Amino acid sequence: MARKRRKVDLPPGEMDMTSMIDCVFLLIIFFMLITDLKKRDIVKLKLPNAESAVKEEDEKIIINIERKGAVWVGGEKCTFDALRDYLRRKYLNLPAGDKEADSNAYASILVKIRVDQLAEFRDVQQVLKACIDEKFYKTTFAALNHNAE
Repeated sequence: MARKRRKVDLPPGEMDMTSMIDCVFLLIIFFMLITDLKKRDIVKLKLPNAESAVKEEDEKIIINIERKGAVWVGGEKCTFDALRDYLRRKYLNLPAGDKEADSNAYASILVKIRVDQLAEFRDVQQVLKACIDEKFYKTTFAALNHNAE
């Protein structure tokens, strides 16, 4: 005995695009947030507090020193020797107006050093020595001013 199949009338299938659109917007927001190229030189550090800290707009070279002594420059982690090479290349590529004609002239470019408040001072000393050895004497340290607006 053969069974007869009944024909069932199903409504035409529809796809709800709401969740798909939500996913697309979330992906767009995610990629917009992670591709902030302006702050690629900034490493997340816990900076010390200072009452006289001021915000500077025209930093040229930013060097970050992490708590465990890792050094970041140009958005990349490097050793102290690589830092010296980086600074040497920067000095050699400076326009004539940023250094004097004398071969022993210092660079007028600013170096901003950001140091985690728990980093050891010997790491800061090595970075400062590298700056001096490579003719960068204008250095500043980053700090937070919680009293500033």
